[in-house]
Amino acid sequence: MNERADALSRQEQDMPHGQDERTDYRTMQLLRLDMFRTKDTISAALVRTMRSSSEDTDDLRALWNEAMTYDETYEAARDAIRTDKAKFPRELNLKVSLSECSLDSQDRLLFRRRKWVPDYNTLRTKMIQRTHDDKICGHPGRDNTAQVLSRNYFWPRMSEDVQRFVRNCQVCRRSKSWKDQRQGFLKPLPVPDQVWKEISIDFIIDLPESEGCTNIIVVTDRLSRGVILEGLPNIRTETVTNWFLKTFYQRYFLPQAIISDRGVQFVNRFWKRLCQQLEHGYSADPLDLEDTYEDNMKRDSPIAKAERVVRKLQDAREWAQSAMAATQQIVEKAVNEHRQEGPKYKVNDKVWLDLRNVCTDRPSKKLDDKYAKYTITEVIGSHSYRLDTPPGIHNVFHSMLLRPASYDLLPGQKQDDTHPDPVMQPDKENEWEIDKIENEKGTG
Repeated sequence: MNERADALSRQEQDMPHGQDERTDYRTMQLLRLDMFRTKDTISAALVRTMRSSSEDTDDLRALWNEAMTYDETYEAARDAIRTDKAKFPRELNLKVSLSECSLDSQDRLLFRRRKWVPDYNTLRTKMIQRTHDDKICGHPGRDNTAQVLSRNYFWPRMSEDVQRFVRNCQVCRRSKSWKDQRQGFLKPLPVPDQVWKEISIDFIIDLPESEGCTNIIVVTDRLSRGVILEGLPNIRTETVTNWFLKTFYQRYFLPQAIISDRGVQFVNRFWKRLCQQLEHGYSADPLDLEDTYEDNMKRDSPIAKAERVVRKLQDAREWAQSAMAATQQIVEKAVNEHRQEGPKYKVNDKVWLDLRNVCTDRPSKKLDDKYAKYTITEVIGSHSYRLDTPPGIHNVFHSMLLRPASYDLLPGQKQDDTHPDPVMQPDKENEWEIDKIENEKGTG
């Protein structure tokens, strides 16, 4: 920096004074009054983001006058103020100070300059509903509704009534995210007692073709973590069953349980087709094959070397079982720290279902309802329930995706007990025929 030149430019005799024209542009107002339309300007204090004004409509005023004749405590409190008593009578059981109460010009009771609403359920519910259901704000939560309502009104236990109203608001329940922890503790699968007796079947699909195969079947033993991978031309049930009988069945016989990320639908179809080919009776439960197993080993002629191998394999199996059980306990403890026990539902209970896995015809998932209310028709297990969902939707859900629906409505609260049936999105996208080309732009 040039300190000498800077010092010379700041000398007092060189600064403009008085009517010097150089002082006219040293300051500038960026936001001038003529840049705004003052006739459209509204004072911020008068902006009503919600229906929080103390002005009452005609129907609300008539309902208020009716309520004043029913609430004896309200009338006794006004009499105490008119007679200049030191405090409210004890039999009124009011947890407020008389010095903070007064009467307005219409002889209505005020508490800290806010209107005291008489104890009339229809009136109080209507006031909460018009505040909460206001279209400008869009269904605020419990705290915001109570805050706005308490600007001009008061009654004992008002926050409890607001909480009860919001809890039973169907619009809020359908569109607002759950704030509680995930419900339902983790329930690990039991540790298998033998290798290759409980397996998982999954697929790697849409691979480049190799020897006529574009898919890979992955069979994993849950105990030893052994893996079998082999290519398949497709993953239809018939193809998978034929491969299973030719490859897995000849080496390990039938497993006791099969799990798959493709869902219980695939597992049930696979078991059914497999039993049909083996001419076994089919049921959804694992097969009990102890009577069909034929042990051809001669137990009365053991070989010492074979015995050592068998003992070694048994020790390895027991070690694997212990390690697997210990790992499951660690994972279960870590996961359940962030979960809470879910409620136990019964048949005919109303529940809210999380629609995260349900596709509808809405153009955007963000604009769609997050939850829908259904009825439990069957209790499948400790964590699974069957709902009365529309056709085309798998109707068995984990308790993690369910929340109980509230039915402790305030007297006079309006609630729609209907749920729109989700429309399943077709697998293929809609096709449109081009009418004409308005404009084009080439790249070459």
